[in-house]
This record gives sequence, C-alpha cells and structure tokens, in this order.
Amino acid sequence: MKILQIRTVLATIFLSLCIGQVYAWSLLSSHVTAVLNHDMSFAFSLAILFLGLSAAFMGKFVEKNPKKAYVMSVVLFASGFMLSGLACHIHSVTLFYISYGFLFGCSCGLGYVAPIKTLMLYFRHNKAVASAIAILSFGLAKSFSSPLYTYLTSNFSIDNAFYILTGIYLIPLVICAFLFCKFPVNYMAKNVETVKLKNIAFTLPYISTCLFFFLNIACGLAFISQEAQLYKHLGVEIGLATVFCTLSAVFNAGGRFGFAWISDHTNRWFPYVIVFALSALICMGSIFFPSTIMFVIMIMILNMNYGGGFSLLPSFIADKYGINNTSTIHSFTLSGWGFAGIAALFLKHLDINVLLPVCVLLYTINIGLLYIGSRHERNMVSDQD
Repeated sequence: MKILQIRTVLATIFLSLCIGQVYAWSLLSSHVTAVLNHDMSFAFSLAILFLGLSAAFMGKFVEKNPKKAYVMSVVLFASGFMLSGLACHIHSVTLFYISYGFLFGCSCGLGYVAPIKTLMLYFRHNKAVASAIAILSFGLAKSFSSPLYTYLTSNFSIDNAFYILTGIYLIPLVICAFLFCKFPVNYMAKNVETVKLKNIAFTLPYISTCLFFFLNIACGLAFISQEAQLYKHLGVEIGLATVFCTLSAVFNAGGRFGFAWISDHTNRWFPYVIVFALSALICMGSIFFPSTIMFVIMIMILNMNYGGGFSLLPSFIADKYGINNTSTIHSFTLSGWGFAGIAALFLKHLDINVLLPVCVLLYTINIGLLYIGSRHERNMVSDQD
C-alpha cells in the first residue's frame, strides 16, 4: 500500500504542477495579444469556464475511472498547448480559443478532480491535508512556470514557446500517467448513505456553499488573471514582477496546505471564516492605505486565501455528504469555478478604486453565507434530535 501511495502522490503532484500553470496566464497574455492582434483576455476566462464545466459534467466518470481521467487530462494538455502554438503561428484567434480555452481548460478540470478522492481514500484520517497535496501543487505551479514563461517569451516567439512547453512537460507527464494508481479496493464508508445530487442541489446549505465558493474565486481571479499587468501599471519592472508572481504562487500553495491543516484540527467552517474575513480586511487596508507595498501584500494574502478556499472544499463536502459521494458533488460544485472565470472578466475591467470596495462587499457576503449554511445545518440536527 505504501508504494501505491507514493506513486499516486508523485503522479498527482506533477500533473497539478503542469496544469496549474494556467494561473501564470498574465505573463503570456500580452505576447499572445500582440501576435494575434486581438485582445485575448477572454482566453483565460474561457479556460477557467471549461475547467469548471468539465469537472462538473465528468464527476461520475471520475468517480469510477480516476486513472482514465488522469490520462485524458494529459492528452488534452498536450493537444491544447501544441495547437495553441499553431494558432499563434497561423494567427488564428478562433483556434487559440479552442486549443487554450477549451482543450487546455478541460485538461485542467479533469486533472484537478481526478486524484482528489483517491488521495482522500489513501489518507482517510487526514482528508483535508490529503486533498491539499493535489490542490497545493496546482497553486504552486505558477512559481515554476512564471520564470520559465518569462525566459521563453524573452528568447523565443510565442508559438515556439508553446511548442517548447509541450515538450518540457509531456514526457514526465506520460511517465506519471503510468505511476498513478486508483485505490485498490472499492471502498465504501460504513453508515454513510449515497446522496443523489438532485436531492441536495436546491437545499440552503448546498446553495450557500456554491455561492461562497463562486464569489471567493471570482474576487481572486479578478486580481490573479491580470497580476503582471497590475504590477506593470504600478511601475514595477518585468523582472521584479516575475518574482512577485512566483512569490504569490508560494502564498497560494501555502494557503492551500495551511488552511487544510487547520480544518483537520478544528472544524470545516472555521478556516473559511478566516479566509473571508482576512480577505475583506486586506482589501479595506488597500483602500485606506494605498501604496505599491500594500498592494503587493494584498495580492499575496488574496492568493493565500484564494488557494485556501479550494483546499477546504473536498473535505468540507466529504464531512457534510460522506466520502462515498465526494467526487460527484465536489466535481459539480467546481462548475462555480468556471462561472467565476466569466464573472472575473467583468470584475477585472473595473477601476481598482471600484474593484476593491466591491470585493470587500462580496467577501462580507460570504461570511453571511457561511452563517446561513451553518445555522441551517444546526437547526436540521436539532429537529432530528
């Protein structure tokens, strides 16, 4: 069993480090826009949309076939990046949307959800930390891809940069596809009933969960998707901006692991309160004490809390609905990630002086949603007693 655990953890980490480079889009955006002579900011939102939708609609498939989902993610990743390079070479905006937005987006969605339940089964006594292994690596990917993107776009054309990236990642990804191991038995937790998605989809606790998950991502993406451009607007040179992008990825990964660890040692609600309250406070700090240093600190904290929101979700769902139902419900909930990518497209076009108070309001609403969901659950338990 130990060997299977190690193999699966290694395969999960590397896949997540590859597909998680979607968060470094801001370092590619200007180069793709220049060569295609078209504003390509929608490509990132499209990738996030199909990330969420592919995760949502492939939930049952992933539940039964996590290894096949892993392999599909690798194939879609290679296809998406190769065709993105071709799209830049032939100056096709449509092909770029299909390759980077649809194919790469679907690769991210399948690769994100494929290992999570498997890891939670291998490490059942620390479910949040187990799922955080995959989710942490996804967030950490930007720390590796940011300097790599900067080097490649500075020394090669953007189409060749995509081809080179495909070659760099493909061989180890194929090797790791063979390493990944599904949990060896069909584990079913005792005394946990199978929950049908249609029976919970319109309940208040689930709706509140979907809404605060959606709003947290929308606010985070509004900054992450244009991080490099915001640093440039503040007068930060490209080299230092790359360092900041790398550092924010470290904060993102730290939040994914740190908040997951807290939830394994407290409860599943408390870390979310920290995430939303701290996010609201740091945005308020940037409103009342505007400066480049304060803005950089805000970006780091928001990245940390954005990552934490993801890592808390699988164990949050497993505790509420049972580990037997985790993949299907978690995958469907991730559709909010996709729609948040579209919402972020509108948020990012707001002036920073408008965006900050809007985010303060949305994070405050999230605290209210947490309270509503938790109170409703307590009332249900009281009624049953």
